[in-house]
Amino acid sequence: MKTKLKRMYGKAVKRIAKGVVVSDVNSACPFITYQPKLPKNAKELRKF
Repeated sequence: MKTKLKRMYGKAVKRIAKGVVVSDVNSACPFITYQPKLPKNAKELRKF
């Protein structure tokens, strides 16, 4: 029972994290002076 719950929560966290990364990659920083560098793997998720 515990391992099944861990798998379900793990999958949910993975989907949420990927969604956050995709939204961060496809948006620009609103401030001119600061744009954090993204990892190379995150750049593959760009949609433009």
